[in-house]
Amino acid sequence: QTGLAFEPAEVGFGDGGRTLVVYGQPPGEEPGMTRPGAPQVALLDATSLTVKWEATLDEVTSGFWCSAKCDEEHGVQETAMWTPGVALSPDGDTLYILHADDDRLTVVDLARQSVRNLTLSAPQSWLERLLAATAGVAHAKGPMNGTTRSVALSPDGTRLYATGYSVRSDVDLSGNWTLNEDQLPLQVINPSTGMVLAQREVDAQTVSLTPDGGRLLLGGWTERGPVTRVLDAKTLAPIADVTGPDVVFTLDSAGQARIVGQPFYDQPAVMSVLDPTSLKSAAEWRVDGPASWLER
Repeated sequence: QTGLAFEPAEVGFGDGGRTLVVYGQPPGEEPGMTRPGAPQVALLDATSLTVKWEATLDEVTSGFWCSAKCDEEHGVQETAMWTPGVALSPDGDTLYILHADDDRLTVVDLARQSVRNLTLSAPQSWLERLLAATAGVAHAKGPMNGTTRSVALSPDGTRLYATGYSVRSDVDLSGNWTLNEDQLPLQVINPSTGMVLAQREVDAQTVSLTPDGGRLLLGGWTERGPVTRVLDAKTLAPIADVTGPDVVFTLDSAGQARIVGQPFYDQPAVMSVLDPTSLKSAAEWRVDGPASWLER
């Protein structure tokens, strides 16, 4: 075991399993109130856990903290929430961080032990689109501003899929806060150049890929609960919508990847295994109490 100067958020293997890649950030003096330190990445020897290389990513904004009126009560304090999208390449040699507060991509080359920042090249940035869009409105207990990004990297490492959502708090003349939420578009990014290869509007908050990289799974919400929108990863054409269960990936006892469904919050505790082609329930059963699949 070894100690780290930050709290790990993402961990993966690199260099054929000979190194361990750890990404995270210090929690700050008072977690949730004071701004945390800049994200960090450390490259460790997988056997001895000695640090081979580490870097502080000062240009990446990340974390949750009180940004204004911090001496007031909880419902009045203004908070910032920025969550970049993070993906490790399949070979473990490159870590990609898609910024939450700007159209930039930080590329950490773990083999060369270097860091570079790319500006995304697109006809219209997601930030420009966000300012021009009509956002949805929901009531909030207190003001919050920020963006959460979700990313998935293709198995060959040539395409970075990204989406997410932004929140902005406004106060009316009566002093009541409303939370304005806007979905970000789905973008296909060349992670080597920062070029946006394709973009389309989606109603989703998270993105993931099937194990073969052929289909995108976009996680979103309806009034009846979670919905997973399935798209062709190459053409972005819609294939199907899976409504009801929260869809995740796991491995069975033989090590084969499976697409499975699990309940979300107050849904009936029904576990299911989905057909990999039709994405319809192939088997399901009820369990007692809250339950979830273990993602591997």
